[in-house]
Amino acid sequence: MDKHVPLYVVLVCSLAIALGAAAGAQNSVYYFPHVVDGGFIFGSEFWFNNVQATATQVTLKFFNETGAPWVVDLRSFDGGGGDSSTFTFTLQPYSTKFFFTGVIDPLKVGWAKAETSQPVNVSASFSFYDFYPDPPVVKWSAGVLPSPVATQFAFAANVSPVEDITSDTKVDMGFAIVNPGDADAEIEATLIPAAGGAAVSTKSIEVPAGGHYSRFLSELFNDVAWGTRFHGTVRLSSNVNITVLALKHVFNANCDLYSTVAVQPESVFKSNIIYDIENNDRTAPQHITAPVEIYGTSNEPSDTADEDFYAIDLVAGQTVYAILLTEMIGSPLDGLIVIYNPAGTPVSGAHPFLAYTAPTSGTYFISGNSNSVGWGRDMFYRLQVLVD
Repeated sequence: MDKHVPLYVVLVCSLAIALGAAAGAQNSVYYFPHVVDGGFIFGSEFWFNNVQATATQVTLKFFNETGAPWVVDLRSFDGGGGDSSTFTFTLQPYSTKFFFTGVIDPLKVGWAKAETSQPVNVSASFSFYDFYPDPPVVKWSAGVLPSPVATQFAFAANVSPVEDITSDTKVDMGFAIVNPGDADAEIEATLIPAAGGAAVSTKSIEVPAGGHYSRFLSELFNDVAWGTRFHGTVRLSSNVNITVLALKHVFNANCDLYSTVAVQPESVFKSNIIYDIENNDRTAPQHITAPVEIYGTSNEPSDTADEDFYAIDLVAGQTVYAILLTEMIGSPLDGLIVIYNPAGTPVSGAHPFLAYTAPTSGTYFISGNSNSVGWGRDMFYRLQVLVD
């Protein structure tokens, strides 16, 4: 039977609409927990790409390890730059700007924050230079994406103090933490072996408000007997929001290389996020398990109208709640969803918010399509499905 959406779902949706409207008027913020420059060795680069049809205002700020403004020699082939801790510029529609640090100042580290008037595509990289050849050459470069902000993070640990896969090659991992808030961070760092179980070591880290902290795992966990090769996980738990980056360091007498390592908030692993894979027919739906959030697009590969079908198994008496987010997340799609029973008969009206209680056990279907003639590559949506 078709049911009214419960009050708590309505309240959640109303709050999401309000927050979505407010978010559209606020800046987007991107954090880079580690920036290195100087010594004729290391440099950092930043890419800003405006993928929208309106101009974007960008402010890029640099901070030293204590959180104070850091004056950086920032350069660009696209105009702008100079010696400052704050750089402000405009990204025209579909334009790109590239900046790089000067490399020739004394070696320093810190962090950066970018604020934009609307979402942009932004990334950074670290490069190692060899100035002895003429002209100088880049020995390696490691790209990084902006780091999220959360209280709990996890990343892979790999320390090989003797040798790794190849002879006489050692491995360590470095990480950086930034506390972007105005309260001091008290962080517990836990090292867990590859087999799981009890922690090998636990350390306490304090990062003051606005501060930056960086260490190698071999430095922080200096009480660990690493053996020939250690694989495991590092977990970070903080009393306030922090942002984290990790790098793998591979080195021997002939090489010294860094590569980026995925660092994820642990909250990411407590939610189920999947993507629409053009499941345009009820006879070949995309199977889902609730709770889930689906990122989709109302567009077929032929750039024509689209209807996406998702299959979900319900037990008699279970209620499925489906919430389609479009306008509130900035999409032009005017979308609706419909619930079908196992026989393929519609059992609900067409609405962005639906609740339905299954009278019998079986596989039910949720479809999403446009309420208007609009479809296309920019007609994106998020579909949230819960089961009570």
